Amino acid sequence: LPKGADSILEVFRAVLKEDQLLECQMGAKDGGASSWRLFRWFRRSREWARNEKGGVAEAAKAKCATVRARRPGIALSAEADLLIASAVFGALKVLGAVGPLAEESFRDFACFARQQLDLRHEVRLLEQLRAALASPGQLVARIVLPRVVGQPTEEVAIVSHEEGVCLTEVLRRPFYPGCMDEADVAARASAARHLALAYWTLLLRHGLALGGLCPGNILLRTSSLDNEELEVVILRCGLSHEVDDLTLGDIRAMAQIFQRGATAEELGDFFLNRVHLRAGGAADEVLDLEGFSRKLAVMMAAGHWSRGVRAESGGSEGGRVEARRVAQPTRGSLILHRVLELMRKHQVRACPAHLKVAASAAAANAVCSRLDPSGDGGLFEALLQVATK
Repeated sequence: LPKGADSILEVFRAVLKEDQLLECQMGAKDGGASSWRLFRWFRRSREWARNEKGGVAEAAKAKCATVRARRPGIALSAEADLLIASAVFGALKVLGAVGPLAEESFRDFACFARQQLDLRHEVRLLEQLRAALASPGQLVARIVLPRVVGQPTEEVAIVSHEEGVCLTEVLRRPFYPGCMDEADVAARASAARHLALAYWTLLLRHGLALGGLCPGNILLRTSSLDNEELEVVILRCGLSHEVDDLTLGDIRAMAQIFQRGATAEELGDFFLNRVHLRAGGAADEVLDLEGFSRKLAVMMAAGHWSRGVRAESGGSEGGRVEARRVAQPTRGSLILHRVLELMRKHQVRACPAHLKVAASAAAANAVCSRLDPSGDGGLFEALLQVATK
């Protein structure tokens, strides 16, 4: 089975019957029942279903589920590594080699690593995302998340088994003009737009950043409501996180700038006032703010954000910059890398909240642009559509 982007889990497919499902649920709620006992029940149920006369598909009241089990011993290994790293950071702090910002970043990473080892954390995120997508009045359709089955434990989580073709397998097929039917191209483009809408809807309306998007974490399948449309199945969501109101306000302000057509001066002011100063920096620390603003606008205009950056062939007069259009827009991950490098050169700071959202947006852009074989995935258009509603 596709395992998503991490390597801390073993993923199995199990077949249950109603009585065995009830037994597993009761065992999970019982404090004396371990998660590995629960996992063994699922493995036995799969063997029983396989040996039944008539096969698994014909077994009465049989249900398929995906069992995610934490690899044995990985929690102890990770905790030992974190303790060693903590001791090293402590020694470096005594010597004055690291500052408070580096120490805070390490604490955030240690907290994140421990969360990833507890499968109950991912189940909570999964239920939050499902509830958000199911709320009335949403623009999102044809985005599917697994359904939680039973009661999760720290080491084992059981979710519904979802069928589909992994996006990694789809992307292995070469794409060139004429190799796909127009209906298939339109279906993939539509799926990319819906995934982009889901990303910004979850972020701006529910404060949830959809993390961990990658081709190995995505399944495609024909929609049950329309045979000409595709459903996007997101297998894992453990890298998703909640976003604070201040960060959401910054994202909405950025969307408003792009909506009216950003100038180099506006982009520079935004990064200075909402990014650099929030990260604890001082205005006089920035080296050549005008040059930073001009280069940043050129980067944005060379990528998927070009429709939100004013570009004129007459040069940079009036704060408008010249930006060459390229045949293939730069992907979000490369834009993010270049922007961070530019910020480093000009000593522009960024807080962890902004960096986490930027990383998740770059991952979403990469998936949407690869899913859509005829365009850029529509992530920028989806931002403006959701932010202006």
